[in-house]
Amino acid sequence: MASRDKFQFDLGRAETLLSAARSGLMLVYEEAWALTEAGAATDAGLQSRLRCAAVLANEVGMDVCRAMFRYAGARSLFAGNVIERCLRDVQAGAQHGMVNDVAYEARGQTLLGVQDVAALT
Repeated sequence: MASRDKFQFDLGRAETLLSAARSGLMLVYEEAWALTEAGAATDAGLQSRLRCAAVLANEVGMDVCRAMFRYAGARSLFAGNVIERCLRDVQAGAQHGMVNDVAYEARGQTLLGVQDVAALT
């Protein structure tokens, strides 16, 4: 499989997407952490960015895990397989209420200047 052009492309793309999602997540979390350490509160704009970064990271993680699951073949179906565990874990994370499409709606509201946006609910 490693010699297949399509697999090489998908692997390279997957790693790039994961890296970009992680970088975006870390950037916004570091910003929030710095505010917290300084005793300042986060505003709705930063809260919506935090949530959207988590949603995007989860979405990318799910896409990557599904792609690698397909490449792993039948062995990936069995409990104990590392790919099966990754797919199960990322899907479990996606069930959390904080990582759903409502985050994008709240971010859009924030960008449009809507007042009283509940970015973290």
